[in-house]
Amino acid sequence: MVDSTKRTLKQKFDSIYKFEQIRKDISQENATDLSKDCLQECCKELKLKVAGEKKELIGRLVPLGKFPEMLTKKVKHIKEEYTFKTSLNPSEIPAATATWKVQRTTN
Repeated sequence: MVDSTKRTLKQKFDSIYKFEQIRKDISQENATDLSKDCLQECCKELKLKVAGEKKELIGRLVPLGKFPEMLTKKVKHIKEEYTFKTSLNPSEIPAATATWKVQRTTN
């Protein structure tokens, strides 16, 4: 139990640290210094389109760096989880797509 609690806290800390680092990296002054791979990784973490030239990636990220409330809202939306109940059998549930997952519960 303690190990799983530590793991959960570490995951939360790592997640918060990751988004704080992205916040610093995507400021208008820093974004142009980042490699295309780093910009793509930032886009991936923020669930933004990762394809395109470096200039396009910077164009997607800099507005989030300029307006911290936009980044905060985006991160909050990324972390949201939704749960839906269904009367379908697990074998009848369509394959998971995008960011939703099937959580099995026993009644």
